[in-house]
Amino acid sequence: MILKLRSIAVGFITGLLLALAAVVPAPFAQAAPSPSAYAGSRSCIECHERFYRLWSTSFHGLAMQPYTQALAASKLSAQKGEISIEKYRYRVEISGGEGWVYENGPTGRKRYKIEHVLGGKNVYYFLSQMEKGRLQTLPLAYDVRKKQWYDMAGSGMRHFPGRRPDTPVNWKDWPYTFNTACHSCHVSQLSTNYDLKTDTYYQNKKGDSKAAARTLEDLLNRQPAFADGYLMLADIRFQKGDRKGAEQVLEKALDVPSLSQGDRANIQGALQLYRAGGLVPPSAGRVKP
Repeated sequence: MILKLRSIAVGFITGLLLALAAVVPAPFAQAAPSPSAYAGSRSCIECHERFYRLWSTSFHGLAMQPYTQALAASKLSAQKGEISIEKYRYRVEISGGEGWVYENGPTGRKRYKIEHVLGGKNVYYFLSQMEKGRLQTLPLAYDVRKKQWYDMAGSGMRHFPGRRPDTPVNWKDWPYTFNTACHSCHVSQLSTNYDLKTDTYYQNKKGDSKAAARTLEDLLNRQPAFADGYLMLADIRFQKGDRKGAEQVLEKALDVPSLSQGDRANIQGALQLYRAGGLVPPSAGRVKP
């Protein structure tokens, strides 16, 4: 998940993370982390190893976790037949190294990669990375007790008392978007980095830093006064060890005449820290995830 490490001194966004094994840890840390810095659950091991081991393997500790072949082999079973949802048919494939949900219908054949898993005590739900940074709950869920797959959104209905018949909630609708409806219970210290103007979540997933940078660059070309976009893009440059590139991003931001006074102060504060060496590269003293 993506985490904001906020500097008390300058009050600006210093990082993006999803604190899971499958995503990038905190992009950088100060040499002596402030009390406001999020150290992550693993930092508890040194003093509370027994309790950490008990918690980390519990349903609560695994409320959200990366999809792995080991999890599929030990917790899931093969789907017996396709499941029809409205005009589409769905099938899950978990026999290989990756998990996929296949969709067949009027618009052709598509597939959605299983990225993360939610739940586990009674039901497993599965998330896939969609457009505009959305983590969407996939249409097939797994009943742990019955050991079978079923229509995840089958019971979701929109009620219109006295006006018109109830209508089902499609699995692609916002109530099943993790960034919107699920994250507050399944993870902690999460910043979704949602931009209302573009209806986009800017989450820098592992391996996608180049794509994230391109997305931000395109956005800033269209919306040059989007201050958080410059801070996030600078963070991505810095994570890759390009301190000079990070500074150039912020210097470019300061040339935007429409930037607000408050945003300008935040960016100047960030730039000063980069130039003064107040930020430590990821390879030197990263806060433990």
